Amino acid sequence: MKKQFVLGIGAQKAGTSWLSARLRAEEHYKVGKLTQKELHVWDALEIPEQRNCLVRKKLFASRRHRLLWSMQNTEGFYFDYFSALLQEGGLAADITPSYSGLSSKTLKNIESRFAASGIDFSAIFIMRDPVSRCVSAFNMNHGRLRAGKSQEGVLCDDDHDQAFRDYFVSSHATFRTRYEQTLSTMRESFNREQMAVNREQMAVFIYETLFSRPEQQRLQDFLEISDRPDFVKVRSNVAKKKLSLGEEVLCECAQHFKVTYQAIEKDFPETRTHWSGWKYLS
Repeated sequence: MKKQFVLGIGAQKAGTSWLSARLRAEEHYKVGKLTQKELHVWDALEIPEQRNCLVRKKLFASRRHRLLWSMQNTEGFYFDYFSALLQEGGLAADITPSYSGLSSKTLKNIESRFAASGIDFSAIFIMRDPVSRCVSAFNMNHGRLRAGKSQEGVLCDDDHDQAFRDYFVSSHATFRTRYEQTLSTMRESFNREQMAVNREQMAVFIYETLFSRPEQQRLQDFLEISDRPDFVKVRSNVAKKKLSLGEEVLCECAQHFKVTYQAIEKDFPETRTHWSGWKYLS
């Protein structure tokens, strides 16, 4: 059985929980001691907004915390962990949406280290309509707010439109929603012509079409996994609380990410049809 590792690099609120569930449905999926979907190893080390994900040694509460601390602080431990997990073959993954902000240097390092261990590496990125993604992330983080605190760029404010306006211009929203920057980094990192591989190492999907049968088949072909038509109708981690936002502020959000809409349309023209935020840019 081959050894396979999947790195999910986003986007947040774009089906990554579904992707994790889909992979875990495979008979040969390896869970190991770290059972969570998001490991937050590389983003905690590199992205300033994710520094809160660094594990503090003095706060060790479980073996899971100790393992994550070792991944963040011990050279090569991340790769050793997965090499041991996949020693007899199988599939494993680290699906952390905030990896969308990683540098090419980091992504190249991850790919090359797995290649050196004889593990097939694949990267998956899922894009969602920028306005819809921001609204969904805003709702999720607003529901996690504590009095007097902020949550991933979402501030405590009784004026929800203003709070949303503050969110979509924040650095948190920027690195998660500027898909053109993530795609550029991925293409630089996983250029097949520069690697000793005979297959594509990255795949990009559109959230709004991901749950169609053709796209499910494309995912299966890319990862060489089993056919699971029952997952076409499955949805994961759907926001329970939805705040009412005005059309004006939604339009402002679309205008803020106008460059992203235009850049993505060039390579993915179907987004003109499937991304509802386009109506604010006509």
